[in-house]
Amino acid sequence: MLLHEAVKKARKDLKLSQKSLAELAGIQRKQLATLEAGGNITLATLRKVLVHLPNLESFSLDAVSATVLRQVPPDEQFRAVKSAFDLLGDALRDFVTKVNDGQQPDESDVEAFRRVTDTFEKGLGYDDEDLRRKREQETAQRERELAAYRGGAAAAFASIIELAQRKKSRARSKRAASKT
Repeated sequence: MLLHEAVKKARKDLKLSQKSLAELAGIQRKQLATLEAGGNITLATLRKVLVHLPNLESFSLDAVSATVLRQVPPDEQFRAVKSAFDLLGDALRDFVTKVNDGQQPDESDVEAFRRVTDTFEKGLGYDDEDLRRKREQETAQRERELAAYRGGAAAAFASIIELAQRKKSRARSKRAASKT
């Protein structure tokens, strides 16, 4: 949704009039009307408006999309960080227990550590969509790295086979030469 449309929708969802939002933001109603009509405004004006629209999560500006991180109150951040550390302790304890019991870590361990990260990042203001997008990007990056690793490993393996075949061929040549 384009910025001006997103601002208007967010304002209406909060049941605010242009006049009341403009007063909250400390700007003239005409500036808000210009913004909602897609006109030119200053970044300072935009910042003043966005801070009063906590329900505005994302918008686009032509071909550029943006996600708005919500301001998380310090007490909520503290609770999220504390919760993330509690989850981390649990995840590490379970992981070490598995390893000590001779078990291989599995997807449940990965998921436990992912919950730690998600909890921490939500405390920083990221929402579920941000986390999903980030996870997709990380997965794509891991797949690229794995493909490069596999390609490198396959090339190394092919080189080892080629060297072994050359060595074998030279040994045959030496044996044939020593017989004559």
